[in-house]
Amino acid sequence: MISISRNNNRTSPERYLDVIYEINAKENLSFIGGDIDSDIRTINSKTKFFNSKCSFVDKAIFLPYLHNYHIPNDRFHEFLAYDENLVPIFNANQYKTVIKGYKDHPQIPLSINASPKIRHIGGLSYYMGLFNPHFGHALIEVLSRAWFFLKSKHLLCSDLKFVFHTFKTPSKAPSPDVFLGKIGEYLKLLNIRKEQIIFIDQPTEFENIIIPEIAISISDGDCFFDSRFLDVYSELNEKIIGFEKTSSKPVYISRAKWAKPVQGRGLLNEAEVEECFRKKGFEIIYPEVTETKRLHALLKTAPIVAGVPGSGLLNSIFSQNNSLNIAIVNKSMMIHNPGFNHFLHMNNMKQSSTVAYVHEGDDKMSFNVDIKNMSLCLKNVI
Repeated sequence: MISISRNNNRTSPERYLDVIYEINAKENLSFIGGDIDSDIRTINSKTKFFNSKCSFVDKAIFLPYLHNYHIPNDRFHEFLAYDENLVPIFNANQYKTVIKGYKDHPQIPLSINASPKIRHIGGLSYYMGLFNPHFGHALIEVLSRAWFFLKSKHLLCSDLKFVFHTFKTPSKAPSPDVFLGKIGEYLKLLNIRKEQIIFIDQPTEFENIIIPEIAISISDGDCFFDSRFLDVYSELNEKIIGFEKTSSKPVYISRAKWAKPVQGRGLLNEAEVEECFRKKGFEIIYPEVTETKRLHALLKTAPIVAGVPGSGLLNSIFSQNNSLNIAIVNKSMMIHNPGFNHFLHMNNMKQSSTVAYVHEGDDKMSFNVDIKNMSLCLKNVI
């Protein structure tokens, strides 16, 4: 039984990643509006940069993911892949700073050849990680392992298979609708077609498989990035809008069209907030209903991107480096939801600055913004 327990001095990802350098998250962060307690985890976290590794493995065996959430209840991940000698393949791990460690998978076979229930896949395959159907996680994490084949495009062929883990319960797994939406569109643009995809729902042995390490680890607290992570989004931008001349207007990303906001997170007076930003010259966009080419054209050259942290605001990954990013938050959102933490660290990775307008008063996940106060505070930054 292999069990890697918690090391109090280093986070779970940091034990396996070769961190090159780090910056304090707050270096590029400023506040307007209200105050934030200095002991909030985001304020004291770090953005850490590393170089992802990649393995070429023969006769690797992959075992199903056993949970319906990307963080197991006990915060220990099972190893998801083993080599032919049943040694864990660390590159296949999911990295989260809140994970305590990794342990052996309960379905690990004593002998690959002795198990008739193992599916065998011939030819060359490419591992893409856990397919979380939640849009924000899919956008940032599902696509992140594409960094390697973008540098090795000779690998792309009609016979190449793309391998994903998926949640345990079928109803929690990606539905066919996923491939009809933006994530499906992005996969196609990366030359990943639905018919090439294999989901690990049973023990599976691969004749040859490429296993790139994930290029991002975002969670609570510290976040980790490989700079090649950004290549994926540059590639998508280029394929969607090419080198067309685009608008350079600032952008406000609204959550008004978001059907099921997580934790009810959002602005109760979103329409008033939209109007406030519109009067300041911002283009208002709704990622869920905005045509993809228009969305990317607006974001690519936007000097300022603003919104409430969440999946919608993660679309700022397609905006230019060195931009100004404005997050509308309150204390409850800062403490109980990692969305702002993700947003801040991604901006740091892109060498962009972050301004948080902190609403004071109603400290619930959904709240009314004081429009007059916010408008006055924004004059200091835009």
